[in-house]
Amino acid sequence: MELPPVTWVESVASTQSVLVARAHAGESAQVLATTAQTAGRGRRGREWSCPPGAGLAMSVLVRLSRHDSWTWLPLVTGVAVHEALTQLSVPGGLGLKWPNDVVVDSGPRRGKLAGIIAERVDEPAGTDPALVVGIGVNLAGRGLPPGATALDSLGVAAEPDGLASSLLGSLEAWLDRWVVEPSRVRAAYRQRCVTVGQAVRVRLPGGEDIEGTAAAIDEDGRLVLTTGRGAMSLTAGDVVHLRPR
Repeated sequence: MELPPVTWVESVASTQSVLVARAHAGESAQVLATTAQTAGRGRRGREWSCPPGAGLAMSVLVRLSRHDSWTWLPLVTGVAVHEALTQLSVPGGLGLKWPNDVVVDSGPRRGKLAGIIAERVDEPAGTDPALVVGIGVNLAGRGLPPGATALDSLGVAAEPDGLASSLLGSLEAWLDRWVVEPSRVRAAYRQRCVTVGQAVRVRLPGGEDIEGTAAAIDEDGRLVLTTGRGAMSLTAGDVVHLRPR
């Protein structure tokens, strides 16, 4: 799969909203990036802003003829982002927190370094479904929410242009692997996932909190949680890794 070059804009409300609208209009593959967002969108409808130069926001629109296992595509993107950021030699080690946050897993600057949102667009009729993937990487440590970290806080310098190109190349490669060898990609995600084996608290989309042990990632990309009520398979939720009490 060959994706087009990155189109840069100085500032935008949301790269994700722009490309979702273009997907609804039937437009083909494209990539939009900025280092300044005023109304970025995260998972579960959250909004966040990115002051100029504080982060890289990039969205990718791609049309895929593969119709099964769409639930894995955000996780596939997570593997691609993890691979690209690993090339920067981030201290503390990187891991994937289910479903698709890239986190610094240890050290004094541990926390969320990058986040991913993926949206499927099934219109207009007669076109392949579109996947619109949004990737946000924290470049600078100013204005970050609790639990987040940034490349400059970790002593890592990254030019937005070069980082965007690296992310795009990694995403192309992992989407290709997903089409021809999905079992390999599932294994790659599980190997990088730092949630499995952890005691966790998960806030479900309806607002309920559940605690248990993250036992596995199943074949549909769901988190299998072992609780006092038995095993549960979760398709979505905000995960907090609980430290030993």
